[in-house]
Amino acid sequence: MSAKRDVVRIRDAKGNLLKAGYEWTELRPKVVAFGAGLSVLGAFCFWIGELAVGEGKLAEQETDIFLLVALAMIGVGLVLMFLLSRRPRAMIFHRDGSMKAGHGLPGYSFWHRSIGGHHRSLVSVESRLVSGSSYTVVVVSGGEDVIRVSHNLSEAESLKVAAQLTSALDALRNEEGRGSAPTFTPSPGKLRLVSSRGHID
Repeated sequence: MSAKRDVVRIRDAKGNLLKAGYEWTELRPKVVAFGAGLSVLGAFCFWIGELAVGEGKLAEQETDIFLLVALAMIGVGLVLMFLLSRRPRAMIFHRDGSMKAGHGLPGYSFWHRSIGGHHRSLVSVESRLVSGSSYTVVVVSGGEDVIRVSHNLSEAESLKVAAQLTSALDALRNEEGRGSAPTFTPSPGKLRLVSSRGHID
């Protein structure tokens, strides 16, 4: 899967901004490592099978099955490494103040797809170094609550995500400033994870 990136801006028939956000992908290191290991193991098995054929230690039918299994392992490993190596992420800020993570949040269960509270409580979107060359992106509220929205990114990717999410927030703030809604004024507020099965503070 390629490193897909899409800016999200949804407007109503009158041109009012309803949603703003960003969609991207992040690396899945465990999937890549498993795929690489499976491919190497498959290649080793294929080599062993070829040796067995040369020495006549396996019957023709058994050899065919063994080699086909080895090739299948290599194929699955390559698919994992190159087609399934990245997962989609998204963070969409809504005009009503809600914050939706359509593909979930890292480190939490599949059902955690929203952040509770109003996006007015956010004071920053930050790129942070975790270890080595791995970066994460977090949103921070005025009450100093921190929630991670992406991880396993390169420095450039994390800066891009943080900049695009900040731009999305700015777009909504500017929209509110032109209309009847109050202008964006960051205020302390507790962020909480929201599950489709209920709120989890």
